[in-house]
Amino acid sequence: MMNTKQLHESAQAFYVPPNELLVPEFIRPADRDSASVSALNFSLRPLLETIDENEMWGVVHDIARHLRLVEYSGQNYEVATANDEAGKKNGYMLHISTYGSSITNNANNAVEMARQVLRFPDMGHAYVASYGNGGTSPVIRNNGDEAYEGDAVYVSHEGRFTREVGGETVAIETIVTMLRALESEGLDVVRLMGTDSAGGSYATALGVAMERNQLTHAFFSERSGFVNLSRGKIVKAMLINENLQNSKQNAVESKLLDNNHVTQDTKKRAQEILLLHGSSEARQLLQANLVGRVASLSSMRVALDALRRGPSEGRNPLVADADALHARHDGAAFTYVLAEHDPLYTSPEIALRALEHFLRTIKTSQADIYAMFMPGMSHAWNTHFPDMYDSAQARALYRTRGTIRASAT
Repeated sequence: MMNTKQLHESAQAFYVPPNELLVPEFIRPADRDSASVSALNFSLRPLLETIDENEMWGVVHDIARHLRLVEYSGQNYEVATANDEAGKKNGYMLHISTYGSSITNNANNAVEMARQVLRFPDMGHAYVASYGNGGTSPVIRNNGDEAYEGDAVYVSHEGRFTREVGGETVAIETIVTMLRALESEGLDVVRLMGTDSAGGSYATALGVAMERNQLTHAFFSERSGFVNLSRGKIVKAMLINENLQNSKQNAVESKLLDNNHVTQDTKKRAQEILLLHGSSEARQLLQANLVGRVASLSSMRVALDALRRGPSEGRNPLVADADALHARHDGAAFTYVLAEHDPLYTSPEIALRALEHFLRTIKTSQADIYAMFMPGMSHAWNTHFPDMYDSAQARALYRTRGTIRASAT
């Protein structure tokens, strides 16, 4: 359970003048070995630009109009896009939802996406629901090949969305099919942002499947794989520690301090906007192909199995996947974020050690690797403290090779 005093102090430091939350960060520069890992503390500050509420709701309307079903090779995907003109010119920022989430079953995802569009207007924005949620098909179980065990079985066993084939790490069929579906829509993804929790596992493998050097930035918040957990522990961590205990404390602080915190009125208005555009042919097709309850629950189990797989008995799925991702995109900046009181990491001490160990264990690559440690926060800090989350994303997005630059300063 999180420390109420630490949460209060961290929230106050960010939201109350002088608006400086001191955040520890580890850095592994490109082409440098593990001995080069350095640590610093930086001041995370609110972004100078504020979000105009009318503009935000206008973007939510745009997202609702472009919410659709994309079919590729027998698989369906719930996809939404916004700011497409900028996307055609500068590429897209892709948000892959975490397990159990989609726009069709949680309209607040459209609000979160709208915030990103306004925060980062120089690029297109794309959203895809995670496997077995909304209109997105579950992880592939059988591709018709009797010798093929199925991706769902593989992920449950290995905790990875990649395989080792001939000495090379490649994405599993489920991931490659999603990438091809996005490409069929003309979505050139150059940044993976807002990929939280299980979404980070999907996004990592997606980056491995992309063309070499396609990505410039990626941001993984509360990425799983740092700690090995049993099913029972992860269920307790998320359902009890986070969703019942931590969420109450987070709600108290965010209501007092973050003007953009989620409210029931926000969710209701977002849902009304989605319904307003629900009669279009594209939306009717999506609605007719929503995943059923049984398939959704089965997909959640696969996601939980992936979430709980950490280093054990000489195996480290997170490091194996990260090495493949980093090696694929020279010159990119990858940022990993762990919250101090995320129950997925069992304790703040274990989380901090795991984060530093990760930076020292990964292979040398031509990418810059960063790891933030958010003081006082818990797993769902991105939902409860959206302004703070925006600032962390901006810091990650505006990094350039060999420097640390944030639009918040």
